[in-house]
Amino acid sequence: MNTTARLYNCARCHRQVIICRRCDRGNIYCAHGCAHSARRENLRRARQKYQCTRTGRLANARRQQLYRDRQRQKVTHQGSVLSTDNDVLPRKQNRAPTDRSKAGVPDKTHINNTIVRCDFCRRACGSFIRLGFLRSRHRFRH
Repeated sequence: MNTTARLYNCARCHRQVIICRRCDRGNIYCAHGCAHSARRENLRRARQKYQCTRTGRLANARRQQLYRDRQRQKVTHQGSVLSTDNDVLPRKQNRAPTDRSKAGVPDKTHINNTIVRCDFCRRACGSFIRLGFLRSRHRFRH
């Protein structure tokens, strides 16, 4: 029996995503790296916010002072210049351009004509697609 799937738009790139019940953990991002990018942006904003506090400014000043102290202790010498007279450049390969319009991705709006697959694990899903989350099976009794 095929499992149900959920259809949603990625919160970052707004791409339509189909996710099967096995992979669904309340995802709001697509499988193409949007979660990683959003996490990186959130961390950058948090670092900037921390740098505006007194503690953040003092920590940055301490770190920079340690870096300058390490740089003063380094003694380096200039190396010799490498000869590039004998280097051979690889020959450029001419490849025929591929026509991507013929190998198009199946349209997700025509679910009855194609096999619906999860964008994360690529498993086949049933033809029933939800727009919302599943309700929790475990309900607490008062």
